[in-house]
Amino acid sequence: LIGLVLAIPLILFFTHTQSSLERKASTLGYQFAMFGVGVWWLSFYVCYPLTRLKTRPGPPLPEGARTSLSGSLSRLSRTYQSLRDYPQVARYLVLWFLMSDGLSSIGSVATLFANAEVDWGCGSKSTGLLLLTMIAAVSSGLGSFFATRLQNSLSLSTKKMLMLSLCVGLTCPIWGIFGFFLPHIGLKQGWELLLVSIPFGFTNGTMQGFSRTLFGLMLPPGKEAAFFSLYQITDKGSSFLGPLVLAAISQSSGSMRGGFFYAVMMLSIPLVLLSRIDERAGFHQSRAALVPSS
Repeated sequence: LIGLVLAIPLILFFTHTQSSLERKASTLGYQFAMFGVGVWWLSFYVCYPLTRLKTRPGPPLPEGARTSLSGSLSRLSRTYQSLRDYPQVARYLVLWFLMSDGLSSIGSVATLFANAEVDWGCGSKSTGLLLLTMIAAVSSGLGSFFATRLQNSLSLSTKKMLMLSLCVGLTCPIWGIFGFFLPHIGLKQGWELLLVSIPFGFTNGTMQGFSRTLFGLMLPPGKEAAFFSLYQITDKGSSFLGPLVLAAISQSSGSMRGGFFYAVMMLSIPLVLLSRIDERAGFHQSRAALVPSS
């Protein structure tokens, strides 16, 4: 959110600069944006940690491991093999693989769709895309802030809050599907996209938080970092699937709107699977596996 706020003046400047250049330089704004992203990552994810953060030596390498990489891969392999002792955790990783792809697919479809097929009326497309990004980011922050208060006031479990967030998040792709059947609405106007970005932003932040919380409740004590490494792999490992399917849909139909069906499917399946997750059983399984058999 801080990065977005700091980037707004640059976005406005580059948008104005791009509009004043010739058509052959129409991608200059995007080039500057990518350059800014690279500088941001280099500054705060490489240079700052190397120069300002203290070195904290970790535990010794496992027996037989020659390097940190081989030791990490060996531990990751053992963690994966131990999933047979934690069936609820294994099911949840499959669930999260699908849900993560569904969330990223909605963002991909909405951005490309807003740029190519949405009528922004009297407003400019660049301004609309900027507002879309800002509203989603601010809504995500507000959703994360108020979600726990809503949970406490309604006395809902983490699992039910995650299911509620999934249901609200489905409003965006479902509204896009309405465009197949209705002549004037169904994410055809810019104001519709700005409107649905509010519930999507609210649920995007809450789903990330509640998902990690629910996953953590089922992990064996002392092995949280190892299992969250698998969690991150399933998160990032699904990133290829959505763009691949969306590109195939766009090329075959000539429109991105069909991608909303895929997004609905990738959020509806995790919703059904989540209803079958027993977090209490997962909690007891994680503790029972630590007790040595007599």
